[in-house]
This record gives sequence, C-alpha cells and structure tokens, in this order.
Amino acid sequence: MRNLIIIMFVLLFSNCNGYQPIFDSSGLNFYLKEITLKDDSSISRHLSKRLEPLRSNTEKKPFIIEIKSSKTENVISRDSKGDPSIFELIVEINIEVLNQNPKKKFSLKETSNYDNQQNKFELEQYKQNLTKTLTDNIAEKLITRLRETD
Repeated sequence: MRNLIIIMFVLLFSNCNGYQPIFDSSGLNFYLKEITLKDDSSISRHLSKRLEPLRSNTEKKPFIIEIKSSKTENVISRDSKGDPSIFELIVEINIEVLNQNPKKKFSLKETSNYDNQQNKFELEQYKQNLTKTLTDNIAEKLITRLRETD
C-alpha cells in the first residue's frame, strides 16, 4: 500500500514539470513599440496599462497600435413599475495596427448582464469592476490576435 502511494506521488509530480503561463510576454514573437489612445477613457487607459509588460523587449517584431474604446449600457428588462431590473454592459475596443502594410483593423467586444441594486454606490462599484474584468478579457484576446497577426 505504501509503495502504491509513493508511485502515485512520483507519477503526479513528474508530469507537472512543464507548466508555462499562456500569456507570458517572454514567449511572444512581438513587442508593442508604441500604444496610442484615440480617446481618454478609463477603459483605454486600463487596457494600455495591462499591455505595458509587452513593451519591454526590442529584439522581436515591433507593433504600433492605436486603441479606441467604447462602453454601452442597455436596459434588458424592467420590473412591474417600469424601473430597470437587468442591464447589459458592452465594452468594445477598436484596434488598428499602424506599421503593417496594409493596416490591420479589428474590433474586440465583451458583454455581460447584471442585476440592478438598491444601493447605487455599490452598483457603480460593481459596474467599474465588471468593466475592468471585461477589459482584461479583451486584453487577453488582443494578445492572442496580435500573436496570430505575425
């Protein structure tokens, strides 16, 4: 029984030695030479801050990108009084790769639904956190898309 447990641990630990993060900047074949923001929204600034680690290496293929973002809130459902009960938050980011010939343009979008709350301060905090989460998801999609653009 003891030998079986030892064999299980050895097999378990010998198979876990090849871990590598998916979005690690050291494994990418490009870097962001310049990031230009077309608008001064919090979404664009958060995305730029999220992409900052990709600006460090100058030995790889450079990309110059331009970012424009938008956020839309829609009412999905109303209660019996006519007050909004469910909202939809849409974060859309338009990216243009300027140093590619021809210039590449693409749009990335994330959506999420959330319920209305009585406490408006907590609702605003929730919307801000949700916007940041959606922007982080878009940043991961952008890294994958730029990796494919090569």
